[in-house]
Amino acid sequence: MTNKIGGFEKVLSKLPDAEKARLTKEAEAYFRIAFDYQLEPRYNFSSISTVLHPNCYIGSEPNRTLTDAEKLELFNAFSKFVEDSVTMTYNQVEEKYGGHPPDKDDRKIDDGEECSAFHYQMAVDGLGKTARIHGHIKNGHFVVTRMDWSHRFHTKKH
Repeated sequence: MTNKIGGFEKVLSKLPDAEKARLTKEAEAYFRIAFDYQLEPRYNFSSISTVLHPNCYIGSEPNRTLTDAEKLELFNAFSKFVEDSVTMTYNQVEEKYGGHPPDKDDRKIDDGEECSAFHYQMAVDGLGKTARIHGHIKNGHFVVTRMDWSHRFHTKKH
């Protein structure tokens, strides 16, 4: 058994013992996804309407938001992620969707327990590759906390 759940192979040694043991045991388990909480307001499903197109940041079309077709592409990427991931183990999801080590500053308190946040790209190509789904592991489930439709192209301060 490997310790690769959601990118933790890189940071497993730095986690609290209880979280380390739980994640090691679940590494080969099938990926399960849950929506247990209200998503963060700036990172929910409807926040897709305020996402600027990535080309805005190279100066070609300042302030252009995503078209309906582009939004549909992102929603389709999310749908395919869910349908695909629940047939895979956590390790397989991490390998395919590029699980990233938890951000040190992005932790969640869930039922009094501190949890590390994980994020996966929604697709392996297209706009979905730039979008991320964030969450944490609770009772063997990836609990979604954030839909980051514009992870790779946030508004930049000049």
